Amino acid sequence: MGRRPIPQQGDTPQPSPLSLWDRKPYEFASTSPPPDRQAGERIASVPVACIMGDVGVMPAKFDWEPIPMKNKVYTDFDSAVADMKDGMTFMSPGFGNVGLARNLLAAVHRLGVKELTGISNNAGSLDERVDVGTLIEAGQVKKMICAFTAPTHPSQITPFVQMYNDGELDAELVPQGTLAERMRAAAAGIGAFYTPASVGTELAEGKEHREINGRTYVLEYPLPADFALIRAYRADTFGNLQFRLTQRNFNPIMAMAADVTVVEVEDSIVEPGDIDPDCVHVPGVYVDRIVKIPEDGIWD
Repeated sequence: MGRRPIPQQGDTPQPSPLSLWDRKPYEFASTSPPPDRQAGERIASVPVACIMGDVGVMPAKFDWEPIPMKNKVYTDFDSAVADMKDGMTFMSPGFGNVGLARNLLAAVHRLGVKELTGISNNAGSLDERVDVGTLIEAGQVKKMICAFTAPTHPSQITPFVQMYNDGELDAELVPQGTLAERMRAAAAGIGAFYTPASVGTELAEGKEHREINGRTYVLEYPLPADFALIRAYRADTFGNLQFRLTQRNFNPIMAMAADVTVVEVEDSIVEPGDIDPDCVHVPGVYVDRIVKIPEDGIWD
């Protein structure tokens, strides 16, 4: 099949091949249909690929069945994280105890995997609620990457602080904005970026520095994870997510930065299209598994 000739000045305008049909991708649209087809004959109930040629538009394939959509809905939290392995990196969102996937963290705790690296805004609290500190206290975490490594008051000694002081785990302190941007870079496929945050402090030691427009910046790299444990208000079966108020915090960024994104959902899991597109905060293409929080689940 040759390339269509480029129109020259003075040529009589020719109809586009697309004007030879009614522009429905599921109907045949060639001026020279194959022997077993008629012009305008319906060939499939879904769009098919087409090849542009001198003779018009020819479907690349006539008969096929659409591939069924992957089932992302899981019945329980344990099965949703069952393939997490020792040594993996996980992300846990939340800000001021809001938006934490406590049910999924509890499932990881029951699973018993160890040598984990955690990425979170902080390293857990002192109360009895399930959070990252639950995994730290159980000895399942070897390193934490977070924006707040110390509690809000020196008298509050969290399990993380105690174990860090005892040399039982490692920690990496990252400025909060840099933490968010490193995760966003992982989600967007950005290889690295420069930021002025941490210049002149211990956090910038050993990192590449560069002067841009008279200001010094340090080079930071993406921060991906194997698993992201997300909490959302509502989801559909394709994985589109909606959050409520402060619950959003780190949830959307983390949901897009992990190889496997697992979501616990507060409200009903609805059919695709039931969530207003303007209310979708994370597209379903980033989401792998969804679990509805049961009545006896962790709701706070």
